[in-house]
Amino acid sequence: MREAIPPSQRLSITLRYLATGNTLEDLKFHSAISPQSLSLIIMETCEAIIHVLKKLIKLPQTAEEWKKVARDFEKTSWFWIILL
Repeated sequence: MREAIPPSQRLSITLRYLATGNTLEDLKFHSAISPQSLSLIIMETCEAIIHVLKKLIKLPQTAEEWKKVARDFEKTSWFWIILL
């Protein structure tokens, strides 16, 4: 029987997936873990991150709050476009 994949490796795999957008097929070569297992690991890790952070992240509740988020995003996104 194979040893359990440690939490640090699970987090590393998930962050690599989210940051790079690589396919599960690509990630299997970096991690030596099957795409099916990678899929489960990524989903479980994302759910754990959401569970922990949902108390710290406040989503906008009103239309005006969402408009402010959109304005702020627009301001910062122009900065990145200029850099490119």
